[in-house]
Amino acid sequence: MTDPNQHLISWGSVQSHILTGGGILEAHSKLGVDYNEDDLPHYFLKKKIIRQTLLKWLENNNRSFDIVGAWERPLFSGGWDESTAHDTESFNLQSPSIFIDMRIPKARPTREIKKKGSLTACSDYDLRILARQHCFSGYSNTVFTRHHFIDWNFHPSYPRSRPNKWWVQTKASTDGMTESFKEFSAFRDSNNVPVYMERWARRLPQKGQSTEYLVLRKVRTCPAILKAKGLPVQRDAIFILVGKHWCLAIDRSYAFMEEYNRRVAALKLALGGAFKPPVTTGGGPAHVDNLLMGDRAGSAHSIDYNLRRKAAEEYLSLEGSYGVLATDGTSSDRTGRSRFIIQRSTQPWLEEAPLPWDNVQV
Repeated sequence: MTDPNQHLISWGSVQSHILTGGGILEAHSKLGVDYNEDDLPHYFLKKKIIRQTLLKWLENNNRSFDIVGAWERPLFSGGWDESTAHDTESFNLQSPSIFIDMRIPKARPTREIKKKGSLTACSDYDLRILARQHCFSGYSNTVFTRHHFIDWNFHPSYPRSRPNKWWVQTKASTDGMTESFKEFSAFRDSNNVPVYMERWARRLPQKGQSTEYLVLRKVRTCPAILKAKGLPVQRDAIFILVGKHWCLAIDRSYAFMEEYNRRVAALKLALGGAFKPPVTTGGGPAHVDNLLMGDRAGSAHSIDYNLRRKAAEEYLSLEGSYGVLATDGTSSDRTGRSRFIIQRSTQPWLEEAPLPWDNVQV
């Protein structure tokens, strides 16, 4: 039976196809020749040295003011395919260094899933649908190479294999601000054409746009200290305000994923050559599908369902939320109503609600 939401289920694979130029990125780039290992988006995240690396980049003034702003994406093209603002909402907030980038497919059944109220109340199929979106945050090093420290698609066993590296062509407006820019992949095909191109335009309302920005990162206790005390690791969080546009990214916990990975490793050791790997490996939608779909998980399907379900909920607990500041001033108006109302979120039940500052603690 054909899935009525097949176009939504395939959203992630289409985005990946465009990004890689239909596989050209891997075929036309080689480690040590076209890029270095520390160019990879998850290199510093996996080594758990992203914080000290970030501070070093800031001290060295590795920044660019060329594309500071809040952006939407009218066009994303590559590999003879394209995605536009008609099928995907994009929210890309960029300071001279830190960014938050969020993409939500317009076909997401937001109204229906919003009624569930939480990940726990969602069905397995709902969770698979929610896996088809994206939010990531990190540092845009000059020229540009993005390094991620919060990433919807991140899986420690399957880090991204090629750099998030690109260059831009900007279009200036009459007020001197960049009105629009084109993002071109730093990697090219056999015809010397960039593997992909994205065109970015300033998000409306235009009067909410400015090159003034605020970036906050959550103050956290060292994970090693917390683990030594038997306490849970605190989730990373980034808040960006550019003009009146704001975005919040809160990382997931990895406790259930780590337990699931230990079970998979033990199962692989016990079964030896009889172990059947998942149909598709990777993070994001592939990981959630493997957790919840027996026909795709291979031998790992024998792992306790409750653990797999908790691991899927935990994986999707990464939050990306966006809004536009209603008015100038403090965080609430004279009536006490918050000016930070969530307009779009990776967790639909948060939309139209005020940003819960007490729970963010950035």
